[in-house]
Amino acid sequence: MADEMVKFGLDEPEFSEGNDSFKVVFRNKGNLISPNLENTVNLKDEGLNSRQIDVLTKIINDNEILTYEDYMELFDVSRATAERDFSILLKKGFVKRSIKNRIVYFSSSD
Repeated sequence: MADEMVKFGLDEPEFSEGNDSFKVVFRNKGNLISPNLENTVNLKDEGLNSRQIDVLTKIINDNEILTYEDYMELFDVSRATAERDFSILLKKGFVKRSIKNRIVYFSSSD
């Protein structure tokens, strides 16, 4: 496992033992999201801002589904900023958009 992580540019996992437990800690490089290790993407190279990177982490890694209102609350931004940021994520294919009961939702594109 450690070799595969290094092969894809990730830090090796940290292993530790307790009295009657075993712990593995995985770390990433902070700007990498890879739902599929064959498709690792450096989000800063894609021109994304820190809000967009943070929201993609939630959507992809935590499998969350977010609305414009969620985004506005998370980052204390206006509706226009939320729309602009999600528009970029949509155009780049990082998220997909769905509408239910007149509410727009964003989720992982895969």
